[in-house]
Amino acid sequence: MVVSLIALFVALGGSSYAAIKITGKNVKDGSLTGKDIKKNSLGTNQIAGLKANDFSPGQLPAGAAGVAGPAGPIGPAGAKGADGAAGAKGDKGDTGTGGAKGATGPVGPAGADGNNGTDGADGATGPAGPAGADGAAGTQGPQGSAGPSGVVGFASASGPGPNAGGVGTTVEFIGVAVQATIAAGNKVHLTATKALGSGAAGGGNALNLWACSRSTAPGAPIAQAGGGSLGMTVPQGQRHQYSINHVFSGMAAGTYLFGLCGSSSNPANWNSNEFGYASILVFN
Repeated sequence: MVVSLIALFVALGGSSYAAIKITGKNVKDGSLTGKDIKKNSLGTNQIAGLKANDFSPGQLPAGAAGVAGPAGPIGPAGAKGADGAAGAKGDKGDTGTGGAKGATGPVGPAGADGNNGTDGADGATGPAGPAGADGAAGTQGPQGSAGPSGVVGFASASGPGPNAGGVGTTVEFIGVAVQATIAAGNKVHLTATKALGSGAAGGGNALNLWACSRSTAPGAPIAQAGGGSLGMTVPQGQRHQYSINHVFSGMAAGTYLFGLCGSSSNPANWNSNEFGYASILVFN
């Protein structure tokens, strides 16, 4: 510190005159203390050049607080302090609302196969499934032998019939008869009609009708089939169409006549008669 040479001298020597001129070069820094300076010996002029850093800490009284300056920038964050002791466990909080369902996780690896369980009872049979597509056609088998044909023959005829187209007291063909030759096992289907009437008082009565057959062998009798239609009548002045049909079977091979046959105990009254028809089918 540079001090006015005169003032320093006066302070040190009092009223004595300083014969020797002492400068700041002659004073070692820090060698003078407050004890070496007389109280009130230094005026304002002698210390006008002093600055705050010329004094030790605490030597100068604090001045009045100045106006607060603007806030400085935020300093960097300090290092994290040590963790404090754990606090007491708090009360259980209210259950929160359920969160949204998470996505399905990936499928885990398959576990090892377990032991086979015992067989369960058979379930009910399910409904039949739809029909499958037709398979390919198989190879054609060999042709079988020809079987017997169905109808092997037929015949038909019309006319008044025997006995002048009338009726007798014995069973006889009263309409036209059809002839056919048949083999063993053949069957014959007969359909026959005949118009019969009466012009006599009281009309015709007691007429019995059958489907009949007769072998053409000499002396062969007429054969009636079934129970017949018995007791037919017709009023005087009328004529009716009578019909009958039958299937003959179990006959021996040969040639036969087939037709409508009949009789009456009063044949004379059946006196208004007409043609008849007969047809047959011979089949196996």
